[in-house]
Amino acid sequence: MTEPEQTPKNSNEVIEAFKKVVGAKFVLTSSRRTTPFSKGYRFGGGPVFAVVRPATLVEMWKTLQVCVDNDLIVICQASNTGLTGGSGPSPDQRYDRPVVIISTHRISQVFLINDAREAISLAGTPLTHLTDVLAQAHRETHSVIGSTSIGASVIGGISNNSGGSQIRKGPTFTREAIYARVNEHGKVELVNHLGIALGDDPEAALDRLQHGNWKTDDVTAPPEDSHETEYAKHLRDIVPSPARYNANPDYLYEASGSAGKLMVFAVRTRTFPLEVNPTMFYIGVNDPHELEAIRRMFLESDMQLPISGEYMGRLAFDMAEKYGKDTFIFLKFLSPKVQTFMFAFKTWVNGIFAKIPGFGPTFADTVSQAFFSIFPNQLPKRMMQYRNRFEHHLLLT
Repeated sequence: MTEPEQTPKNSNEVIEAFKKVVGAKFVLTSSRRTTPFSKGYRFGGGPVFAVVRPATLVEMWKTLQVCVDNDLIVICQASNTGLTGGSGPSPDQRYDRPVVIISTHRISQVFLINDAREAISLAGTPLTHLTDVLAQAHRETHSVIGSTSIGASVIGGISNNSGGSQIRKGPTFTREAIYARVNEHGKVELVNHLGIALGDDPEAALDRLQHGNWKTDDVTAPPEDSHETEYAKHLRDIVPSPARYNANPDYLYEASGSAGKLMVFAVRTRTFPLEVNPTMFYIGVNDPHELEAIRRMFLESDMQLPISGEYMGRLAFDMAEKYGKDTFIFLKFLSPKVQTFMFAFKTWVNGIFAKIPGFGPTFADTVSQAFFSIFPNQLPKRMMQYRNRFEHHLLLT
């Protein structure tokens, strides 16, 4: 079996079409320029024909049209954390057509609607951006996910139902989104389920959306304001079987859980009253059945559910304590913007040394971990004693 061509036969025409849409500066084709987009922090690094970086929703739409017209594989990418493997090509995957990454990183906008009880986040908006905007309105986001601090995007979380530690809010989910899909006739069509009247012309609708050109009367009413979502009710339904499991089809809805099969231009998500002075309980047990008892105690009672819960075994504790010191210091002392830059820089350095025999693709991580190992242990003595006493740990907020 021969390897598939990584460039289309009319590659020059395709590149010129991309440049006509977004400008030559934002069409990347060399390996040096595409690697930061194709290689994430953990996964990715497969071959790409081009990386295209639109600045508007209309440019996104036109770029997708070029890709579909030329039978190209499209990977839509926001922040490229590469933590789950969905935002970049895999070096182990045999692709039957050339791959184009459409990076939405330049399209970061938030609109608050309905007295800030809901937010509209455009394609490349990081969760940190939404968090900052909502903080000014004394509200908080629909979710918090583990990769928030390194630039994870709102739509990336929605597309993958992220936020598995969230109890009151549940995994990221919305029924309101505007997206493009390829229909059964092989044509691109726009679906507007955002709950905002924007008209029937795709380009005009996307332009209106990006410029906030709508009236209050065009927007449907928000849900009732509360600290919980409908997921909390579902979670309490623990008889006869557990209520929570991966890829629950009840939470796969159009953009939510789409995992890259749709091009999502914007999502509309609930916001929540800001939690004041939340408290974290650090619980240790040696019998995991005791954690099950704690879980049932909360779910069967009529008390308010915890905000979030995160489990960690002793092995994960040891790995974090030994290899996570550099990450801990980044998160504690650097702003989210600087953190994102540092992680991107580390990925770039790894890409450089991966090409040099004897170094490998984790060189920057090895150097960083070795350097920060000279710093004193950042964990309190009490936590280390807890690690020795208990095999299973629960962080309950």
